[in-house]
Amino acid sequence: MRTYRIRRLESWECYRPHRCTRRSPRYTTSLKVEIEGRELTRRGNVGSGGFFFEHDRELPPGSELPLRIRLPGPGEWLRVQGRVLGSVCSRGQAGVRGGFARLDPPEQRRLLDWIDSLQPSVDRAA
Repeated sequence: MRTYRIRRLESWECYRPHRCTRRSPRYTTSLKVEIEGRELTRRGNVGSGGFFFEHDRELPPGSELPLRIRLPGPGEWLRVQGRVLGSVCSRGQAGVRGGFARLDPPEQRRLLDWIDSLQPSVDRAA
């Protein structure tokens, strides 16, 4: 089993891709996300350090919001406190990049177990 470090993000941390490097692998898929009381199915990715998903509007960097992310496969929902690192707008589509401000230990374990089950197909690009 691989070990990944989940770290708490600070509000001052950069959110520009050219200044930050990915510290953990991400898995790209179609995600079910519950945000602001709405359940959405969006293309995105999730890893031990954070998430990205397409969203219909920009969210202010530094804002925190409760999220539920449904992991493909086991069909379990992760309850996390997400911190928005930035929004991306490209070709009329917005996306939200974020990290985990709070991820309780049982949720963290489920996320890491899920990532371990995907090792051959994990995107390791920085």
